[in-house]
Amino acid sequence: MGKIVLELTKNLIIFRPDEDEKRPDDDYLFYIYDEYLNKVTEYISEERLEEMGKMLITIKELDTNVVRKAASMVTPIVRKKEESTVLGYRLFGFLLLMRLSMDIIFSSLYAKGLVELTDKVVDSEKSIAYRLGQYFLNELNYKVGFNKMTLDILNNEEQFKEFYNTLVDVLEKEKDIEKAFYRFTNAAKKVKL
Repeated sequence: MGKIVLELTKNLIIFRPDEDEKRPDDDYLFYIYDEYLNKVTEYISEERLEEMGKMLITIKELDTNVVRKAASMVTPIVRKKEESTVLGYRLFGFLLLMRLSMDIIFSSLYAKGLVELTDKVVDSEKSIAYRLGQYFLNELNYKVGFNKMTLDILNNEEQFKEFYNTLVDVLEKEKDIEKAFYRFTNAAKKVKL
């Protein structure tokens, strides 16, 4: 028997195939068809769930792909940065992971032909990114790398969304990641904590 670990939207969940497993190694992102939404329970067999929707991507695959991409993007910043600041590299790096995760989720939805769900996900991107961020922090143990002030920001839904929105705006205007980092840092300093 498996377990729904997290509901990102009504249709988009993170499922753990073995409810007794404490580690998220086998978790995956799953889409549930609308007609089955009222039949899904927190504890459900993997076989039954597969009859109700589509598996999109494993969390391990999502995490690995996002970390690789983010690492290759921010390496030039890390090398030039003498001291990381809360509103700088650490916060920028984690929010970038969430943004890249959302991009991979969008790609997975398109690849599986779930275009109408993509529109719903786009409309609630900040909320989904926040929930996914909480999953990364708690289930994938990303919180270990952050100090209290950074965790306070990432765990506060309103602040997370504000900083995430700032990052999205900066990335849309600036394609050079190093310049985007400095723009984000300057914009983040203006946010009231």
